[in-house]
Amino acid sequence: MLKYWLWLTSMLPPLKVAKLMRRYATPEEVYFAGEKELGELDFLAPEDIEALSKKSFDMAEHILEQCDIKNIGIVTLQDARYPRALRDIDDPPGVLYIKGSLNPLAIEPAVAIVGTRGATPYGLNAAAMFSYNLAKSGMVIVSGMAKGIDTLAHQGALRANKPTAAVLGCGADVIYPSENESLYNDIINLGAVISEFPPGTRPLGVNFPRRNRIMSGLGVGVLIVEAPLKSGALITARVAREQGRDVFAVPGGIDAPNSIGCNRLIRDYAVLAAEPADILGEYILQYPVELGPKREAPSLPKTEPPRRQLPAAPPPVQRPIDVPLTEIQAEIVNALRSGPLGPDDICSGVKAEMREVLSELTMLEIAGVVAGNPAGIYSIL
Repeated sequence: MLKYWLWLTSMLPPLKVAKLMRRYATPEEVYFAGEKELGELDFLAPEDIEALSKKSFDMAEHILEQCDIKNIGIVTLQDARYPRALRDIDDPPGVLYIKGSLNPLAIEPAVAIVGTRGATPYGLNAAAMFSYNLAKSGMVIVSGMAKGIDTLAHQGALRANKPTAAVLGCGADVIYPSENESLYNDIINLGAVISEFPPGTRPLGVNFPRRNRIMSGLGVGVLIVEAPLKSGALITARVAREQGRDVFAVPGGIDAPNSIGCNRLIRDYAVLAAEPADILGEYILQYPVELGPKREAPSLPKTEPPRRQLPAAPPPVQRPIDVPLTEIQAEIVNALRSGPLGPDDICSGVKAEMREVLSELTMLEIAGVVAGNPAGIYSIL
């Protein structure tokens, strides 16, 4: 059956493949359909019927061979593993090429986080903060593995030890950009690299608008972090709205070029996202189990006999902090050197508002400087 899917998807664009699959039970039936029968379908142009008259499986067999060599999985539109949310869009890919596992996308709600490649420190921090917290709360982060915002979106999820999905505008075996090779491997180990393009496909510009519809189609919503007026992220936002997905945007300064697109989205239709709760609050009732509070199982009271009191252990030697810190981050670290603290206690000793303290704590967690437990108590690692 796979060779018929590969034949069909190499002949027609996704929208026409999807329409054919609403008329025929399998691509094999399309393969054996006559030209007269296909000519009665009003959505097929004469050049489409001419393409479908070419019955060679050479390309399909080459793709199957490459997927076998490169350990790339193939999931078709009729496969039970195909992401349910993506199947519902008008033009779902007939075939997905996968490195890694699609399982997280079948279990947990996903949100796409995208933005400009030329991101500012503000945008990079926002992408990492939103991604880390949304992933930690139970959402799968989807992005495009591009430079800038996309890279930080994936890294934030991985830092939370949660799966993330990268949708590529090239073959699933092509690492683009090349400097993201280690990120590519980390994504595969915990989540999935996804493409609708056969192995070996180069990252051509025309591929990326097609890629964007998959990113938005995989999730319940899209978060635009930074987007100048001419940005692929704005295409993703438009496509997401057409697909009936929610669109969120991070606001920025009115004089910031990278925030013009986001600010206009908020003006027109996007939901303002100033913190992860702005997104989580939209879905907590729809996904109470996946996004609800994660509670540890209660422990039973111990009935062991009393033990002899041992002398208190000396305080552990704290390792030096080997990452650059902002002024507020340095104050937070100094406050935590006296022992674990909650945000309220930290805030009382730091010259900053609670929201800023929470944001900086998140960045310190991502950097591996501090860690928070389920009760919201932070300590230095």
